[in-house]
Amino acid sequence: MTLKPWHDVALRQWLQDCNYPSDKESRDKVTAVTGNWPGLIYSFYRNSKSDVHNWELHLEGLKESFNNWQEARDFINLQLGIDSYEQKKVLRDLAQLCQMSPDDIVSIDDLIDCINHINASVINKILQWADLLNLAIPVRKKKDPKEYWRIEPVVGRILEAMED
Repeated sequence: MTLKPWHDVALRQWLQDCNYPSDKESRDKVTAVTGNWPGLIYSFYRNSKSDVHNWELHLEGLKESFNNWQEARDFINLQLGIDSYEQKKVLRDLAQLCQMSPDDIVSIDDLIDCINHINASVINKILQWADLLNLAIPVRKKKDPKEYWRIEPVVGRILEAMED
């Protein structure tokens, strides 16, 4: 069992083993909804295994379930281990700022300015932790000394569905 998202090769093999279409287009659809997070892939499987021919409908149902704040909260808390207020606040604000950014990235300075009630060193520690789990990804721009971050897209969508 891995805590990180599956690689595309692992997803392809798993889809084949479970008798789902495993071509590139099908894998891209699964990845767009699940981010290849094991917990979401297994949820997709549980909901669709008795109706493999309609797998796309079940995938869409999983995507729609992200709009339910309780399901979003359970996934974030139980599957990803984001359980402290500070972790949720930093990653939710990162997700919101990334959504407003034309290139889906945010400078660490802008994030710290946005979250003025959490110490900058705590924000940095949370981002380092999030990087280890692939929840957030550091981004380097050529010839720009600033540090930038982006949220993993599926994690960002689910965080946005959560209530405070």
